[in-house]
Amino acid sequence: MYHDRLREVYDRLAYHYSRTDETAKAVEYLMSFAEKSARAYAHDEAVKALGEAGHLVERLSTVARDRKKLELAIALPASLLPLGRLVEIFSVLLEQRERLERVNDPALSARYYFLLSRAYILSRHDVAGEHARRAIAEAERCGDTATMGRAYGVLAMGGALSGQAARGIEHGRRAVTLLEKTDSQSSLCYAYWALGLCYSQTGAFEEAIEAESQALQIAVKIGDLPLEGSAAWVLGIIHAAMGDFEDGVAHCERAVQKARDTLNRAIATGFLGYAYLQQGDLPRAIDALEKSIPSLHQFGLRAFEAWFTALLAEAHGLAGHFDRAEPLSAQALQIAAESNFGLALGCAHQAASRVALARGDHDAATKQSTDALAVFTRVHARSEAARTHLDLATISRARGDVAVHRRARRVHARPRSIRGRSDASGPRHDLSRARRRRGRAPASDRGPCALRCARSAEVSRARRPVGGRVGDATRHVTLTSRESARAPVAHPAPSGSTPGGDEPVDSNLWVWRWAAPSSSHRASSRAAAVVPWR
Repeated sequence: MYHDRLREVYDRLAYHYSRTDETAKAVEYLMSFAEKSARAYAHDEAVKALGEAGHLVERLSTVARDRKKLELAIALPASLLPLGRLVEIFSVLLEQRERLERVNDPALSARYYFLLSRAYILSRHDVAGEHARRAIAEAERCGDTATMGRAYGVLAMGGALSGQAARGIEHGRRAVTLLEKTDSQSSLCYAYWALGLCYSQTGAFEEAIEAESQALQIAVKIGDLPLEGSAAWVLGIIHAAMGDFEDGVAHCERAVQKARDTLNRAIATGFLGYAYLQQGDLPRAIDALEKSIPSLHQFGLRAFEAWFTALLAEAHGLAGHFDRAEPLSAQALQIAAESNFGLALGCAHQAASRVALARGDHDAATKQSTDALAVFTRVHARSEAARTHLDLATISRARGDVAVHRRARRVHARPRSIRGRSDASGPRHDLSRARRRRGRAPASDRGPCALRCARSAEVSRARRPVGGRVGDATRHVTLTSRESARAPVAHPAPSGSTPGGDEPVDSNLWVWRWAAPSSSHRASSRAAAVVPWR
């Protein structure tokens, strides 16, 4: 009756064979049922089925038992991870080390070490790298191209987390090259996702969008909701960082909607908070981040916990909640240092600086921004380093040191040092086509002046508050690639003029004016940014 529809009755077949002498068939059908359940995001059922199979395995011969126990251990992490049961993943895998040596099968060993690397990647990326390299070595022994590519994908992710994004890009490209030769579309999707993360960290946003768009396309094609959500939130934070706030929020909201488990929902919700923060919607940013952080703490994802705690501190500081912002920024610094996640540590220093500036402590703000700049420089986070230069300029302006303010702004305005394409060759996202589809020509079509302004603006938030005073960190509108693409008009500022109301400007500065992007910025209809001409 079910000859052509065995998938529908795996559980019944397993129940039947478990009551016979054909234990091997019972185990086989339980494992098939677990795989089917996991694909339907019924991870509790999958774990339960694999547990039952583990009990039945004890009936098998010694040789068969060792191999099946390894196969069961390798199958469990796919369901334990979405359930947030990370500690169990370690215990399940680590207790198989001796059995792995006895079986001595490079194919099983490659998959085993790959899974260990995935388990460690968010907590101990150094250990994850060791296991990924061991997985590659074992995969080379047996010609397992797919597992080799998956392991390179983990190394790419490790590059993003360890501050070695340039090396991560190399690993990500290697992963894509290997996996394109296989039929493992989900693994190829993960590789593009990790590659996009590395690109985004270095400020190579065009390449990041290209990689994440590929990941999103594959995820939708194969119907993998977790991977679709992951690609969506990376696209969301890239667009938010570039100033495309509506697109950023929309992508992150999509990620939350696609999440089918608590862990992925917590991560996506945290990045939605990031997008709201960039947009200036502080109540929603605070709400999203406060929903996300407790789950991440429960799951032990210290890297994301540190990052989102820093963002929450900044949001409270901008809202004037200093009694909440100060302890949160200190907590973020501590967690980031313990998790050894450079980007989160830099963001924690950055948030502490902005909180200190908002309450008028210029010395503390300068120290924290200087520390943030050192971290971002070390981990090659060029866009965040550029923003930190602007923070230092804002602090100097608040101190009344206009000369230092101008010098810092000039450092920021050197686009080649903080933006542009990555040094390595690779795929390029055609942003000019995207702009033409939206009815706008790229800045490059309007001459070098507009291009200089647009490129510099893409990696910064040149802040000008509603009242017109540079340096007020509580309310601001943002100069981004989107605003600068709206045909800005350059006006030479005469020496001593005050474009914002009180800031002296010399003849070496040009004042760019553009229409405010939307009412969502809650700002005046016009704004100005001062961009050094040379």
